Amino acid sequence: MGGAQRSPAHRWSRVPLAAIAAIAAIGLFHVSLSWWTSFEAASAGWAASVLGSADASRAGHQLLVRGDAGMFVLTVSSWCSSSAPVLALIAAAAVSPGDRRRRIRAAVLASGLLVVGNVARITAVVLVGADIDPAQLEPFHDGPATAFTVVLVLSATAVVAWSTLPAGGRYRRQPAQL
Repeated sequence: MGGAQRSPAHRWSRVPLAAIAAIAAIGLFHVSLSWWTSFEAASAGWAASVLGSADASRAGHQLLVRGDAGMFVLTVSSWCSSSAPVLALIAAAAVSPGDRRRRIRAAVLASGLLVVGNVARITAVVLVGADIDPAQLEPFHDGPATAFTVVLVLSATAVVAWSTLPAGGRYRRQPAQL
């Protein structure tokens, strides 16, 4: 066996650290939400104007969108933001076991994946309303866009979970020795 086994008491010593990380993530969520949703709205509005017929004007976390198919207002709320999943992944990476550098790299990669993926999702919602039909916004948002978000969050979580595994496969199953 390589390395010493950790005692159950050592595992429980992470509980206060996990509670502090969770409280910090919740605090950061509330402090950063306004500018985070504004950033995502502005990014999605810009991308939609480059990729489609959308002309988006931003006011805070809302977009007034004018396109070939009509005009509508899109609100990027806390539920539509990538802020909470990003902060949750960072908090989980902070308190997880494993090599710290691997966890930091994984958290940065997963956070980037979440932000870019979420901006792409919001952009797609804007494009559906601007180029196809504003009446299709809700069905598209509640169906394919939500499914995309679930896959995105699960993928980012898998990246962070992978970082907690031992490097080099030290725990591969070995044949029984007689």
